[in-house]
Amino acid sequence: MKKVVFTIARQYGSGGREIGQNIAKILGYDYYDWEIITAIASKSGLEEKFIEQVLDNIKLQSFPMNYHCSYGTNASLQSNQINLLLEQKKVVENIAIFGRDCVIVGRNADVLLKKYRPFNIFVCGSLESRIKRCEERAGKDNICSAKELEKK
Repeated sequence: MKKVVFTIARQYGSGGREIGQNIAKILGYDYYDWEIITAIASKSGLEEKFIEQVLDNIKLQSFPMNYHCSYGTNASLQSNQINLLLEQKKVVENIAIFGRDCVIVGRNADVLLKKYRPFNIFVCGSLESRIKRCEERAGKDNICSAKELEKK
């Protein structure tokens, strides 16, 4: 029997994570989200929050930087980013190859698993509904703006 893999990409604040959890629960599938970051952390020895921040803010540059009168590159930072991206790819592929039927949320799983032909879902929402959802989850004191949502 062929393994079933759902991938869920989503806009920030759209509820994609909860949809993924519900699909996994209803179908009795494994669910992967933060577990991917945890697996990368256990292999790399780095903190989970650091890994999440690096993977969520990748900006690879190929031009030199000028600091005062000297030139340099951010090669060491980019090397770390690339290593974490490669580790993320390994973890996601291993889930798809060796795991059970599953739902994978985020982590570029739809692209990384393209050759395995997963069932891809993209969850989006209107700006107003995403702002409302963000405010509900963060609390009334934390107002989410359109600019913040687009940045994430």
